[in-house]
Formats: sequence, structure tokens, C-alpha cells
Amino acid sequence: MSNDKIIITTCIGIGIGAISGITWNILSVKRKETKTNVTEDTELTTVEKPCCKCPMANFIGVAITGGVLSGALAWIYYPK
Repeated sequence: MSNDKIIITTCIGIGIGAISGITWNILSVKRKETKTNVTEDTELTTVEKPCCKCPMANFIGVAITGGVLSGALAWIYYPK
């Protein structure tokens, strides 16, 4: 195992993780959308749309997953 392989794998993992997290953050829709309804007796009620409860559906989850997967692939396919 060489120091070059460790450095290259780390840089690829961090870079791809950051890019995938930023891309997900830009392209994701806002999860907390509320709609105000007026009932018959003029009361205001707010209705929240259901949001995704997936633990990986956030910036950190996408960044870590992308970084680990790309780092693992770089580790496997980078020459010794």
C-alpha cells in the first residue's frame, strides 16, 4: 500500500462527496411546504405536506454515501 493510493482515494472521496451533496441540495425541493386553509367559520388551519422520512435524504447523508462509494471504487480500481 502506497501513500499515493491513500491520498488519491481520500481526495476523490471528499471531492465527490462534496459535489454530490451540493448537487442534491440544489436540486432537492423544499420539504416543509405548508398550505393555509380557511374553514367555514373563518378559522385558519395549516396543513403540512408529508416529508420524506428517509435518513439518507439530507445533505450529510448524500455526501457521506457518495464519498464512501467513490472512495471505495477509487481504492479498488486505482493501480497499486
